[in-house]
Amino acid sequence: FGWYADPIFHATGDYPEVMRKLVPIRSKKGGFRRSRLPQFTKDEAEYIKGTYDFLGLNHYTTVLTKDIPEIPIDGKPAVDKDSRTVEWQDSSWPSGASNWLKVVPWGFTKLLVWLEHRYGNVPIYITENGFSDHDEINDQGRVNYYK
Repeated sequence: FGWYADPIFHATGDYPEVMRKLVPIRSKKGGFRRSRLPQFTKDEAEYIKGTYDFLGLNHYTTVLTKDIPEIPIDGKPAVDKDSRTVEWQDSSWPSGASNWLKVVPWGFTKLLVWLEHRYGNVPIYITENGFSDHDEINDQGRVNYYK
């Protein structure tokens, strides 16, 4: 999330520190002459930070993540490799027609709390959110989702 939001909403006006640390190391190990993560100049960072009216948030589901300290450098570069994480969902979480869209209310709450902690009192608009069903008239799953 910070990849996109930190330069605008965080006080540094730059990518998250973990990205600035890991991507250059993994780029070098992968045979790149320079980091695949572009660097902001001080002027660029100062220019972009705080240039928002609100944070538009799309949220549909939650995933759990785990740190994997050493992911081998093989194949094409990828965000999940650079972040050194693996993601999964708990199979006991309820889902709708789209099996990957799990209903995890506490995950949405944790995200909103994290955003406030990370970026302060930024106005947040939920721009997308919902529950997939099978075009049923009796869509109790959707009712439960919004409850």
